[in-house]
Amino acid sequence: MIHRFNEIGLACLDPRWAGGRPRLLSADDEDFAVQTAITRPTKLGQPFTRWSIRELDAYLRKVHDRVIRIGRGALRCLLARRGIKRRASL
Repeated sequence: MIHRFNEIGLACLDPRWAGGRPRLLSADDEDFAVQTAITRPTKLGQPFTRWSIRELDAYLRKVHDRVIRIGRGALRCLLARRGIKRRASL
């Protein structure tokens, strides 16, 4: 710390940390997950009529052109942040 202070002065006392783990999902990935959540599963070739968190998570992990790995809790928080109301199945 002393050497760093000698190099840049008091600025060494203000570390510029990003704070927390780096983001694993881009904004496009989040948009895709939200768009998938508001689309009827039957339109995407799924045999059920409403998404559950577990089914939505599994679908997002196996989409061939874009694989999105997100935990169920993080997916639930993302949908809540984007204003998607919790229905009986979500």
